[in-house]
Amino acid sequence: MKKRIEFYLSLFAVLISLLAVSISHWQLEVTREHNRLSVKPKISITPYLEGVGGRNGVYIENSGLGPGTIIEFQVHTPNGVFSGLGEDKWSHVFAKNNIESFCFAKGWPDPGSTLKSGDKVALLEISKAAPDGCYLKSLELLQRDDITVKVKYQSLYEEEFSAERKMLVNSKELEIINSIINKYVK
Repeated sequence: MKKRIEFYLSLFAVLISLLAVSISHWQLEVTREHNRLSVKPKISITPYLEGVGGRNGVYIENSGLGPGTIIEFQVHTPNGVFSGLGEDKWSHVFAKNNIESFCFAKGWPDPGSTLKSGDKVALLEISKAAPDGCYLKSLELLQRDDITVKVKYQSLYEEEFSAERKMLVNSKELEIINSIINKYVK
């Protein structure tokens, strides 16, 4: 009888140990997932049209919690795909698509470019020295739905993500743009 009780106690102790190991493994996995999510970047491409003194152009930003390293960058147009890191390709995009480039300050990501949490960087914006007609050129550019900017990026854990956006501003901004154009162009 005593041996039987010892056997059941030993078996119970082994079961409790296995349960403890299982719970510890589960907690480890939850902690790992939490750590990954706590440094996950969220990069987006956003066209802004705020008028004189505001943001007017296309921006890339990281609204996530951790840094995002850009590993691929592309601009898709009706007249070709312009991709790569390093050499600025905006002049090629503009030339192939009949867009006047003198109005814009341009930014193209370098290899290893990293956006920290909260960073917002201009890919295209009206140049500080731009003549008055450039706001109209910016309006024209931000009405195009045939140009798409794509970015592939990775987290500290080397997980890959992607984002893409057409140059086209949202429909509410587009209504404002069209009303401004109709008012001043006619």
